[in-house]
Amino acid sequence: MNILNIVGNDIELGNGIGRLIPEMIQMQNKYSEKNDSSLLLLKKQNIDFDFKYYFFDDVNLKPEFYQSFDLVIFHGVYFWDFLAIASLLKKNKIPYCIKPHSSLMRIAQKKSWLKKTIANFLFFDKFINYSNGIIYTNKDEEVNSKLYGVRKFIEANGIDFPYVDPVRDVNQYEKKKRFIYLSRIDFNHKGIDVLLDALKILHARGFSDKYEFRFYGKGSLEDERRLEQSLKEIGSPSLRFYGPCYGEEKIAAFKESDVFVLTSRYEGFPMALLEAMHQRLPCLVTPGTNISEIVANFDVGWLVDFKAEKIADGFENIIKESHAQILKKGGNARAYVLNKHDWKTLIGESEYTYQNIIQGGSS
Repeated sequence: MNILNIVGNDIELGNGIGRLIPEMIQMQNKYSEKNDSSLLLLKKQNIDFDFKYYFFDDVNLKPEFYQSFDLVIFHGVYFWDFLAIASLLKKNKIPYCIKPHSSLMRIAQKKSWLKKTIANFLFFDKFINYSNGIIYTNKDEEVNSKLYGVRKFIEANGIDFPYVDPVRDVNQYEKKKRFIYLSRIDFNHKGIDVLLDALKILHARGFSDKYEFRFYGKGSLEDERRLEQSLKEIGSPSLRFYGPCYGEEKIAAFKESDVFVLTSRYEGFPMALLEAMHQRLPCLVTPGTNISEIVANFDVGWLVDFKAEKIADGFENIIKESHAQILKKGGNARAYVLNKHDWKTLIGESEYTYQNIIQGGSS
């Protein structure tokens, strides 16, 4: 099967789609005997991959280009060029599906609500309803997303993280609990506003000398400045923003931490979370991160309500938790990632899903 993945986002290590899609295509081509996957980017970018990739400016809406593919997958929803491409695909009877990566989650729909409501009514509802299906990254994303009457599929994110097992020993833990946030600096999407309110509460409760919290990530200049100013206003020496980190620097940051924190309002399936769990970090998360079921079934961390008071309670409970218990949850986190998000295992599931979509079978 010739599969074309279409991406409107920039391909950057700092965003989830940019981190995931090139690796996914590479792993599919490496391990699949049925799939030959390619990438089409709406934006010209300075990239270099060892698989076939194209730029929209070069291929535009030439039917002969798209006719060479058995299935087209749109990653994301709200890109105007998607509409023109989808129209061409329908005319040429080329099946397409949509992998929204959290864009259709009900809470995500509340952001710029009026614009999205109008755009959905006029354009994007048709784009979705005329598709051959929606692919979600997990069941939580499907349940929490806007309802459409098309077929639905699940395709989990895989991870190929070429770093050795960071074996941890309870004796190596420091007295202070060390928390890490490593994701995009985005106050609305990632819930940093509520997270900071929780840290204010924790500071007021007198816990500043019992933990450390390190922020890593890249965002808009406005959000980064807002974060730095907010940390300064809290006035706790336990809080610090370090900016973005990648590769070995990221691994070093994970090694210097005990618990990964992500309090997003909505997510598909965060790659940073998979990376942290791969490195034996249990996670403190809110329902919007879309791993409620995983936390409950695999004991990989702590789930707290998306309220500052409840998040602060979660921090307090972890601070009082034994290092042995944190170590146990961290071991569960790594085992979960290795068992459930290994590309070799997931490729077979993707082959079945794609073939099902092409043939028009049931979801």
